[in-house]
Amino acid sequence: PCATFRPGEDQIRAFFARAKRVSQRAFLHETDWSACYATGTLFLRGGAEASWTVQRFGAGYLKIDGAPYYFDCSSCRLGVPVGAAKP
Repeated sequence: PCATFRPGEDQIRAFFARAKRVSQRAFLHETDWSACYATGTLFLRGGAEASWTVQRFGAGYLKIDGAPYYFDCSSCRLGVPVGAAKP
């Protein structure tokens, strides 16, 4: 099922705009986990580079200068049709 998981730039931007920052513990133990994920690189103002990973069920993280920042957005189900039940 992960072969079709290809979130677009707008979806990734919306995820990080809506997601709340959580602790590493919350990320590992309290977010919904998915084997389907997307990764990429973004460039911050000032030229810094960050890598990101976002999972299908709304968990993700950024790495900036090697430091991880964890996020959760339970209402950000990427690749799940609007109104669909949570898998």
